[in-house]
Amino acid sequence: MDMKRITLATLALGLAAAPAVAQESLAAPCGNPGLPQTAQETCYAVAQAAVSAQPQLGILIASGNPTLGTASTGGIHLGILPRASLSVRVNGVFVRLPEIIASQAGGSTKALNDRLGVPAPALGANASIGVFPGVSVAPTIGGVGAIDLVGSATWLPLRIGSKRFGGSSTSYGGGVRVGLLRESFTTPGISITETYRKLGTVDFGSVCTGGESPAGPSTSFCTGGGNPGEIHFDLTNWSTRAAISKRLLGLGLTGGIGYDRFSSDVSYAVRYDDPTAPATGNGSTRIYRPAGSKLTSSRLSAFADGSLTILVGTLAAEAGWMRGGDPIAGYQQGSGGFDPKKGTFFGSVGFRLSL
Repeated sequence: MDMKRITLATLALGLAAAPAVAQESLAAPCGNPGLPQTAQETCYAVAQAAVSAQPQLGILIASGNPTLGTASTGGIHLGILPRASLSVRVNGVFVRLPEIIASQAGGSTKALNDRLGVPAPALGANASIGVFPGVSVAPTIGGVGAIDLVGSATWLPLRIGSKRFGGSSTSYGGGVRVGLLRESFTTPGISITETYRKLGTVDFGSVCTGGESPAGPSTSFCTGGGNPGEIHFDLTNWSTRAAISKRLLGLGLTGGIGYDRFSSDVSYAVRYDDPTAPATGNGSTRIYRPAGSKLTSSRLSAFADGSLTILVGTLAAEAGWMRGGDPIAGYQQGSGGFDPKKGTFFGSVGFRLSL
């Protein structure tokens, strides 16, 4: 028994420490003694930007409630056909990143980032279909153990929020919603949903807009302009949502909590001036590109929906908050005042059609 307890405790500590280990592995190349101190500081800021951007874009595609405006499972329609619903929604997140990246925006976008973050939108569609109605334990108490299949597709037109994002990307996902209780006249709807999503590669910033020539291990000379840093990462996301909802005379409220596990293959680069560079005609601007690394993180979130249902259509809006994370070793907040521990606000508006 003692050995089992020790094993379980060790496993729990290992899982809790995994994101921190992954973060330090990502930032480790920034301690390269061959880099000037200012370049090391920039490198840590860019690595922190990658660590902070991952969960924020993750919550942009996942949002809060996977079926906007309700936590109830579908059940059976007319005793034969399964109930189905289709939602279209617009998600939004203010992505907060270190000043070394955000300062490149300039003007009103920079001022907005200093206060809230870079606005990032997403257009999504969600579908659900009931495959098992669950068990009724009383005339108005049913849906216990009901199962719905859920699917999602989300398009991120990131350049609308900031030209520093590279292109657009689309996320697809699917999962299962398990009902603990179906909403009725006397009871709320309660459910737990598990969803897997995958997002293609996202680019942020560009360290060299001109030509590059080799200058040594992981470094090159740059003959053009560029940002102080750039990051590239893909994203997979396992999201768990527990929610409860209740409607009265067409007006509904939904509340819930979420847990997300994010995983990415990340690469990044740093631009810096090297006054010791030989006079080769390539200038003194160097690009440092460390080897890519795997990054994992997890976040807790909370959300609330308000909805209005008319016949088979529902208008809904959602507001949510996701907690922040610890800074990586070596990162200094600096004059920009970016604090990785601060949470992120997100929201959605949309329409759901139920059949």
